[in-house]
Amino acid sequence: MRKRRSVWKPAFSRTDIGHCIRSGFPDKQNENMHNNMKFRLSLIAAAMTASVTAMAADQPYFTVTEISGTDNFPFKLARTADQALTRTYASRAWDFYDMSPELFDIADNFSYVQGCIYYGSVCDAFWSQDGGAAYTWRKNMTDHISNVSSSFNGGGALDEFGGVYLSAGDDGSFMTGYKSSSSPDTQKVDGHGVRHAYVWLNGDEIQLTKQGFGGAVSSLKLDDGSYLVGGYYGADDLTKSDSLYYCIGEGNYNTDTWATSDWIYNCPVFKTDAYLWHVSADGQDIVSLPLSRKDNSDARTGSVRAISKADDGTIYAFGYVSDDKYAAGTAVARMWTIDVGVNGSLSVVSYSGANGVDDPGDGDENYLLTTFNASNSSYATGFVRYYKDKEVNKPIESFIYDFRNGSVKKTIADTPFRGASIIVNSINSAGIACGQHDLSTETSPVNGGSQRTKAGFVYSVDSDSMYDLNDYICSSSGCEQGGRYYFISDAVDINDNGTILATAYRYDSKDDWVNHRNSTVVPVFLQNGSFNTDKSISSDYKVDYASSRVDSGEKDQNGADSSGGGGGGSMTPAFLAVLGGLLALRRRFHL
Repeated sequence: MRKRRSVWKPAFSRTDIGHCIRSGFPDKQNENMHNNMKFRLSLIAAAMTASVTAMAADQPYFTVTEISGTDNFPFKLARTADQALTRTYASRAWDFYDMSPELFDIADNFSYVQGCIYYGSVCDAFWSQDGGAAYTWRKNMTDHISNVSSSFNGGGALDEFGGVYLSAGDDGSFMTGYKSSSSPDTQKVDGHGVRHAYVWLNGDEIQLTKQGFGGAVSSLKLDDGSYLVGGYYGADDLTKSDSLYYCIGEGNYNTDTWATSDWIYNCPVFKTDAYLWHVSADGQDIVSLPLSRKDNSDARTGSVRAISKADDGTIYAFGYVSDDKYAAGTAVARMWTIDVGVNGSLSVVSYSGANGVDDPGDGDENYLLTTFNASNSSYATGFVRYYKDKEVNKPIESFIYDFRNGSVKKTIADTPFRGASIIVNSINSAGIACGQHDLSTETSPVNGGSQRTKAGFVYSVDSDSMYDLNDYICSSSGCEQGGRYYFISDAVDINDNGTILATAYRYDSKDDWVNHRNSTVVPVFLQNGSFNTDKSISSDYKVDYASSRVDSGEKDQNGADSSGGGGGGSMTPAFLAVLGGLLALRRRFHL
């Protein structure tokens, strides 16, 4: 974005200045003139700097553009700047796990929390038969009613039985996801099961699994035009599985106490492997490779979350493996080095955990789960779930892992305050990551109370800087964009051009925005001019969200009012303030 610079005319000409400099100052009078001129020049520089800074934020750094064609809790998944892949949820069941909605397929495949992380009435509300999110989710599953729908690029939405999209290639020609059976059959018979992994190649539908429970989460296009697909899949033990019976089958939530307990605390816990599929360029040939059981024979669940090709050509798969024999709620982040043979065969060269990241595998009882979540050619991102309280909370913390060196580059914790949850959802090739964390103004404990409001952010690995997106969608003149006001709750994905796909709350008036009422959840693109060379954002563009929300003339808890906005006011007041201050100093000290 080009900054608007003011034009300021001095009271004397460039020729006058040059003459004084060239002629020299041989006596005291001329020396005083010289000092006076030096002061004038410094005054000009200071005033012009102030005016530029004041005007730098006369437009927001990120422009907000709504994505049409979705409703009811939409969340974006595509990485292209011009194509929107969205998911829609029938209930907010992910709140039970206190996570980013985009990571809900982890909870949908692996219960990593022994019960709700909140206490009392908050958790009870999730399981209330009167519209509770988790209860609705489970009842829909047992009644074979779709919980999720998807759409691509504004096209017609598909329900869960028509296809759920989980990721898309950069050009939108290759998508991954799953389809659920409208009449699940627990018998391991070809063509039956609970959920099947699918990919869509140039509009053609390709089924990767034939029975059991599976999903395709991520993909990498190889040099020969074929695709490496990562996800989860399990077929063994489903026929006689108690978890399958009580989660999807005939267990009665209303009358069966054991079933009720099992659902709330452990279900779904299908025995799935982290899985890879190699799909040929024409979609005709498919090779599969389970990863988890090769890693640990006791693995209960696992999933590949991301796949990357390093600069040296090495292919890595990232995800997690639960090595608890009963799936009591632990998982360990895993990284697999993959070889793709000339005939399309797949093999694991090596595997490891995330060196330097605390997790259950280290015997640390403070941690419940670690998993990798996204990657580029240099870094993988992941997060850690606390098991025991930290500041009377059980937060999620994230990390950036340099897999070239096998070490953690950055642990992102206690941001924006100690004990806050923070989840990185995505990272692009430039090392710009995005995600969500607890809103900076909501610092009260969540255990024993309700969950906190989440806010979207971007993080630059190079400059080690984090930016709350809501501080960069306002300008010095206000926070209205296109006649509406927005609050960014989750930054889902970021492409290599820096375009961010996000979930926002939209308000039709400033009054509603200030008071957090009458909001509509919408999917949006956040587009910017460019990041700095060190991948940072100029501080000129920051307009403090909490301060800008208050009514004109009011003070927020930090003492800021709405007129300043954090990004500076108009040029004239700023210029006059600097000019008046410097002139006052001149008079006081006889400059």
